[in-house]
Amino acid sequence: MAVARRPVIVVLAVALLAGAANAQGGPRLIDGDAALAAAASSGDGTAASPYRLTNLFLKPGSDGTPCLTVHGTTAYAVIDNSACDGTLAPPSAGVAATGVVLDNVANLKLSQFTVRMLVGAHGSAGNATGAVALVLRDVSNVALDRAFIDTLSAGDCSPPAGPEGPPGGAGGSVYGMLVLGKSDQVLIGNSRFFQLHAGAPCANGYGGGGGGGGG
Repeated sequence: MAVARRPVIVVLAVALLAGAANAQGGPRLIDGDAALAAAASSGDGTAASPYRLTNLFLKPGSDGTPCLTVHGTTAYAVIDNSACDGTLAPPSAGVAATGVVLDNVANLKLSQFTVRMLVGAHGSAGNATGAVALVLRDVSNVALDRAFIDTLSAGDCSPPAGPEGPPGGAGGSVYGMLVLGKSDQVLIGNSRFFQLHAGAPCANGYGGGGGGGGG
C-alpha cells in the first residue's frame, strides 16, 4: 500500500530555512517600532515584555553600510547572542568601517553582542578611513552588556607615489564607541574591547611612520 505524502513537513522545513536565512547576512536596518516588532523572535525586552531579537549574524555592506542600524525606536527591546563580523569584507574607500549604529533610539539593550574584524581603507594624506564598533546618536536608556569588541583596524596613510610627495597626513582613527548628540542614560557593563589599532600616518613628503592605538 502506498504511503500518503505529508506536504506539511516540507512546508515546515521551508519555514525553518527561511527563518534561518533571515538571521544571517547583512547589513540590516530596523527603522521604527513596527519594524522592530516584525523582526522580533519573542518578547522580554521588558516594560512589560515587548521584544527580543536573537541570533543575528551580520556583515557590513561593501559600500560601508553598518552591519546593523536601528533608527527611531522607543519600544523596550533586547538584541542578544548576535554578531557583526567584518572578516573578508573589503574596506570601502572614503567610508569608515562601522559595526552598529543606534540613531534616535530609546530603551534598547545589546547583550552578548560581538563586533569584530572591521578594517578601514588605506588612503593618501587625509583620505585614510577609520573603524568604529558602535555609534550611539541621540539615544536614551541604552545598555551594552557582555559585549565583545575585537580587532578593529583603521586605514594607514598611504605613501605618496613619488619621492616628493604631499605633506604628511594622519592615518584613520579607530573607536570602540562614539556617543553623539543628546544622549542620556547609556549603561556599559561586563564588556571587553581588544585590539583597536589606529592607522599609521604618512611622514612629511614621504611614506612611513608609526601608528597608535585607539579606544
